[in-house]
Amino acid sequence: MTSMSDQEFAQTEVLLRQRLAQLAEHAPTAVHMPGEVPVVAANRPTGRGRRAGVIAAVTALIGAGGFTTYSFLGASNDGGAATPEEAVTTFVSALENEDVLGMIDVALPEEVAALRVAIDSATSDAKRVGLLADEFNVSGVQGIDVSVDDLVLDTNFLEGGLAIVTATGGTISASFDQRAVALGERLRALIGEGETASAATTIVDSDPPVLLMTVQRDGRWYVGAEYTVAEYIRQAAGWEIPGPVSRTPVGFDSPEAAATGFYDGLASLDLQAALDTFAPGEDAMAWLAQAWIADAQAAVDRGRADGWSVAVSGLTYETIGSGERLTLRPTTFKVEGTTPAGFNRDSSGGGADPSLPTVVMSSEGYAVVPPGQVPATTAGLTFSTDFPTSDVNYNFTNTNPDGTIAPLVFPTDPTGGPRSFTIDRADDCTTVTGSLAESTFGSNPGSGATAVDGGYRVCGAGNQLLGGVLMLISGTGVELPAVSVVQSAGKWFVSPLGTVLAGATLSLHDVVDGSSLFDSALAPYLYGGMSRPFLESMLEGQSVDGIDPECLPALTVEDGLVTGVVADPSTDAVRACANTAFDSGSTFGGEVTVESTSPAIPAPAPTPETLVPASTTP
Repeated sequence: MTSMSDQEFAQTEVLLRQRLAQLAEHAPTAVHMPGEVPVVAANRPTGRGRRAGVIAAVTALIGAGGFTTYSFLGASNDGGAATPEEAVTTFVSALENEDVLGMIDVALPEEVAALRVAIDSATSDAKRVGLLADEFNVSGVQGIDVSVDDLVLDTNFLEGGLAIVTATGGTISASFDQRAVALGERLRALIGEGETASAATTIVDSDPPVLLMTVQRDGRWYVGAEYTVAEYIRQAAGWEIPGPVSRTPVGFDSPEAAATGFYDGLASLDLQAALDTFAPGEDAMAWLAQAWIADAQAAVDRGRADGWSVAVSGLTYETIGSGERLTLRPTTFKVEGTTPAGFNRDSSGGGADPSLPTVVMSSEGYAVVPPGQVPATTAGLTFSTDFPTSDVNYNFTNTNPDGTIAPLVFPTDPTGGPRSFTIDRADDCTTVTGSLAESTFGSNPGSGATAVDGGYRVCGAGNQLLGGVLMLISGTGVELPAVSVVQSAGKWFVSPLGTVLAGATLSLHDVVDGSSLFDSALAPYLYGGMSRPFLESMLEGQSVDGIDPECLPALTVEDGLVTGVVADPSTDAVRACANTAFDSGSTFGGEVTVESTSPAIPAPAPTPETLVPASTTP
């Protein structure tokens, strides 16, 4: 198994953030549709800118957009519709007429409370930190409007009371007037003066298709958000349509017990046990799991036979919210287990694989050396500004300011039994020891890690990936993700929709009053895809001579070299820095030459390229 160096992780991160920024620029937040919608039913067997993007991202995050979001927030939902088409057309008619009760009437009952909690929390926090003005109202957002004309729907009925309703025709028009949106002073200071934008597109064989999943309950049809997401995932993966869901939800006596039961299932890789903690009626993920769970369990069994084991213990939580729906965020935990014999044994560069070529990265670009060969210095290497692309994988390492290259020590001892590791989270720090410490940090752990006996410690949320084991049950690498739980019939269950929504709303909840937004999880949305750790990883150590002068106000400089980013940089300065980082980096997809080094370091016998972790029940 190979691991990414800090720079390669940064290269991957920038691509992800570019995609997020692109999504933000297209995020609709209000829908206004005609009341008359032609329907074609087919009974089938089962078989302008950055500013506009910022506004769209923020309003999408808090669920703004007229009645698009607030329509889900009612206290009752027992109406539904007679057919899937009626559910969808009632949905769009309610949007056109601002009919909250009509919108509520077709929302899936189990989803109402989760959406209400998320919207209330996000709106309150957005106002608190100055992203929205106090007069902002989710029941009627001005300035953003989307209309759909001549909409044609096609319905595919599935087994188990499900139906996919797909838009096969129509025109979507969108307009945006920043000046009319009730933004907070802090956000207006970041994005500048107002602007307007508009666009239109025709729905003809859209890829991906525009669709909503509908669910039948007690003879009535409702729109299902979870099932809609699941169907998009299924189509993207190319999986067959699953059959009806058959499961018995397992409830717990307390919120903490429900969350712990979910983590126990994940840590032991008992995937069915994790799914069984989901609340009654929230069956979309279990429906989707039928397509992959058998193959995943087989991979788990193979990994266990190779020597993988994982267990989680010592879970304590911060509880957010009140009543019958809560969010629990782990504050302490301990993951213990074993890795197979020889897994990244004695590696010091992030799990170097001696069978793969190595990419040497510097401020000048990239050089590729043959498998098993990593020179001590850059002497004799030719660097290209094009990032290498190939059908094979690479090891990665970095150059140092003095011209030396961070060494990779390849695994040399595949013998012996499984080796132990621990991942211990306490006091806002995560400590990794044992075999995973070697494969994750190596001899060059980076500025965010501190050496301890047998491993390394990372404090704060961070973005250091702590090996594949923790990432199986972790959303950030050094923390376990928050879990939403709900009480039903006296028992507590995990809410998958609530958990997904909590992942977004906590980004706002965690912003401290008066703190720099550049240090928050919102930074990529507000600063053109940039965050402090990412920008520092790209520019620290570089000479100011090669940096855009408009970027310099965002940086701290000592002796002509960049040492970091100022406490609260301006948006324009950060964007200038981003341009500097990209311009001095690479153009992806270039041709590369593999250079020989002398003397060459002989490569030992390679270890398996991919190992799938399995676990034992705690």
